Amino acid sequence: MLEKNIDAVKGFKSAAKIAKNDTLSNFLQKKSEQRNLFAVQLSNIILKHGGNSNIQSTYKGAAHRIWMDISTAVSSNNDEAVLDACETGERASLKEYDQLLDNHPMPAEIRNLLAEQRKLIGMTLRKIKQLENK
Repeated sequence: MLEKNIDAVKGFKSAAKIAKNDTLSNFLQKKSEQRNLFAVQLSNIILKHGGNSNIQSTYKGAAHRIWMDISTAVSSNNDEAVLDACETGERASLKEYDQLLDNHPMPAEIRNLLAEQRKLIGMTLRKIKQLENK
């Protein structure tokens, strides 16, 4: 999950730079900051439980950011393409959170943190869908 959130920080930051609409750009920058907070929270809990949190962004995340850059460059409606790419990323995040929460036993402290983060990602996905429908 830590890797996914590091990817999301970079993805949202990239999307914020690409977005033409200032309101959308600000929203995406705030999402980048939120996912950075998620990464810090996860890193702290990993360290607390004796793990290693020195993790870099994943190849899959880098590929998604590259796709976002390419698709927005050739798209006639950049903000729509940015929202589509963000929606794809958030759906993937939800899927990974669901798989982790559904298939792995873990201490309540970790489960509660992941459940809260998952809830906020779901809220972000709903907001992205609202923005797409405007």
